[in-house]
Amino acid sequence: MKTNFFLFALVVLACCQLSLSQRSTKKPTTKKPSKTAKPGKSTERPGPSKLSCDQSTPLKFSSLGTDKDLLANPERGYYHHHEIKLSKYSKLSDEEMKKWAKEGVTLALMIFNIEPFVKKPLSDDTLKNIAADFGALRKGGMKGIVRFSYNQTDIKGDPDKYNFPKTTDAEKSQLLSHIKQLATIFKDNVDVINVVQIGFIGHWGEWYYSRNYATEKKGEGWKPDKKQQADRDEIVKALMQAVPKSRMLQIRYPSAKMRLYGNENLKPGGDRTSERARLGIHNDCFLAKGGDEGTFETENNKEAAQRKWLEQEGLSVMVSGESCQKNDKTGCTEAKKQIEKQRFTYLNTDFKETVIKEWRNDKCYNYIGNKIGYRFELVKGSLQSTVKKGASFCLSLDIKNSGVAPLYNERPLEIILRDQKTKQSKSVKPIPYQPKVDPRSFLPGKTTSIQVTVQVPSELSPSQYDVILNLPDGSPSLKDEPKYRILFANGGKVHDKVNRFNIIGQITVQ
Repeated sequence: MKTNFFLFALVVLACCQLSLSQRSTKKPTTKKPSKTAKPGKSTERPGPSKLSCDQSTPLKFSSLGTDKDLLANPERGYYHHHEIKLSKYSKLSDEEMKKWAKEGVTLALMIFNIEPFVKKPLSDDTLKNIAADFGALRKGGMKGIVRFSYNQTDIKGDPDKYNFPKTTDAEKSQLLSHIKQLATIFKDNVDVINVVQIGFIGHWGEWYYSRNYATEKKGEGWKPDKKQQADRDEIVKALMQAVPKSRMLQIRYPSAKMRLYGNENLKPGGDRTSERARLGIHNDCFLAKGGDEGTFETENNKEAAQRKWLEQEGLSVMVSGESCQKNDKTGCTEAKKQIEKQRFTYLNTDFKETVIKEWRNDKCYNYIGNKIGYRFELVKGSLQSTVKKGASFCLSLDIKNSGVAPLYNERPLEIILRDQKTKQSKSVKPIPYQPKVDPRSFLPGKTTSIQVTVQVPSELSPSQYDVILNLPDGSPSLKDEPKYRILFANGGKVHDKVNRFNIIGQITVQ
């Protein structure tokens, strides 16, 4: 969607000084530039003009709260389940996505059922249809949680009593060939991919019921033998190569990641491109009994350790899923507690229906929907009231992430000046030597303090300007699309809902 006015972005990749931990009250110090200074360190370098922040005035912001309407933001929140039967293809409906958008939903679980190709390559028409669904997501302002599965049978009763056929999955050589065919699809549509779930193996792509990659043992369930485990590992590695490094993948069980990459937790803000740093978890039996129905291993006291591991791991990789059974643990009290402990970024609003109904009836559905994932709030700040053309002005902000998880996919933070009279802004280059602010570093429950200097172009007309904080999508194809911008969880006059800008204050250019 294009804005209904002629808008040039005044972009400043902020900021001069950044604390990536809790809010700091220390005054910034001035240091000489160092050739060895590392990115992200508070190193002030010569700017285009001298700067004085003495005339800054306080900014105050109000919070939206978490129990009101859902605040729709990209790459987080509730999702709708959408199965694509490629044997009888029907493209994702524009009308359906419009309905989802009205609910505050920005995500769709795109499960591509490739059962017809269990013993042969994906056809050209099938690849075109898969690409068409990604195009539909882009048109609808949505992003996809992507999974491929060879069997989506709706099993009545106990799945353990279902006689799974040999063709539940493709054999390894065929499966790896399918992944190679899909690599171009992933690359061409990475902008509308939120995350890719490993899938492929087992019924529903959930890595359990499988004749090719697991062995059923009486009293022990379905577990891989040594060769099957090696095949699983090879499939994970193949998907890591096929999916662009800018996107994470998810695997069904914490133990599966631990077997591949060890038990040590990632450090928030550290490595983001290795296989280990790109693999999250999808818990598809959230709040179920028996260690969330096997999500966590219950034997030998492993469950507590795995739950503790996930609480820390979720600060670096995406965690999400759905409920699968109603019990005495699925009510609001435990749900609120566990979305925070497990660092949930998104949840299925379609399943399990009885659990979702309970949350709606007990008035915690909106709370959960607003808390999962990131939730950025402006707490306070300061801004100069006037500035001369060609000079620089100061802006400081305290930003709190009141959600239960970080933002995972990269996106910039920009400052825009927009003339209040003409609704236009003048385009200039970012101020040189300014370290980049990475919104992914805004950790849940923490407040981050940022300080920004913005140079006003000498040719800018004297007028009153809105100072706008903008977090656009990180992909060039979606950067100017309002639906993919992040709105802060603030009331008052912060929201420009049409353009999805955050107006933090005004400044007069003299």
